[in-house]
Amino acid sequence: MRECIDILVRGLHLRGTVHMPPGRASHAPTGFEDLGVIMLHPGHEPRSGTGDIAVAIADSLAREGIVAVRLDAPGLGDSEGELHEDALMFAQAVQQGGFAPVTCECVDHMRRRLGLRRVVLGGYCGGAVTALFAVASRPDDRPVGVFALETMFHLVREQGQDGKNTDRATAATERDLRREALRAEMRVALLSNRLGGLLQKFVQGARGLRRRARQSSRQAPAQKRAPPQSPPPDANVGLFECINRILESDVRLLFVSAEDPRRASKFDYLAYLLPGEHPRVRQQEIAGTDHGFLGGNGKARIVELVTRWVANEFRAPRQQAVSQALSEDDRP
Repeated sequence: MRECIDILVRGLHLRGTVHMPPGRASHAPTGFEDLGVIMLHPGHEPRSGTGDIAVAIADSLAREGIVAVRLDAPGLGDSEGELHEDALMFAQAVQQGGFAPVTCECVDHMRRRLGLRRVVLGGYCGGAVTALFAVASRPDDRPVGVFALETMFHLVREQGQDGKNTDRATAATERDLRREALRAEMRVALLSNRLGGLLQKFVQGARGLRRRARQSSRQAPAQKRAPPQSPPPDANVGLFECINRILESDVRLLFVSAEDPRRASKFDYLAYLLPGEHPRVRQQEIAGTDHGFLGGNGKARIVELVTRWVANEFRAPRQQAVSQALSEDDRP
């Protein structure tokens, strides 16, 4: 069951959608009664996410018995607030943690409103950055977990900022941001007419065939790279500090990235940030998809990974033990 919500934060009406587990009150305890997942998507699209991926994740979590909330950040989607002048200014606000304070207040509102004792915060791209900044800014009463999908680890800077030209990766990212904003507008225009859906399916199918052809042409699987020694000049050092503070806490982390051969920057940020084993950190890479997880089976995989991680990591211990015992009894 879905319910639209409206919360007042800093004088702004912020709107979102709550996905409630079906028949929650009448079912036996699941171990998720006090748990809620809050998803952020502060990008060029509303809280539904690219290709409605956020909707699919929230529906999947609800089927597992977990309350899921999708929120529009100020100025985005259905929420009130001032819009940034362009995509570059928006990206710069996100990468500095500009949405973190209002996110913390939203978490507190949803805790009180839904009676949540435990919260998992998650986001995609810039939403992942906001989630990490928000969690790191709270030394106490933190969310119990964070999932970060396709995290934007680098800074997006204007060409020629500080009297220097940005490197190729940053310039390419800026172009990608502007291109994605244009694509979002074109998708809306296409889908508003009768043939738009068919045309979109045809284009996605052609891209899938091309992607599979590239994968089959590979001679050997890629070898695991050694941890890099130092990040590139456009690395978001402030975000790195946030992640390091979270690693010192008991918060559990999930990082998911797409194995996209077209990626502008080849630097392995996660290998740099997580050179060793971390018992509370999980890393996943989805092959054959793109930054938006729409190519190949990216959408199905991201829904599966997030749902499985939340269900496995945050089920109340007693219910987890009961569920495990029942599953063992059911084995042939």
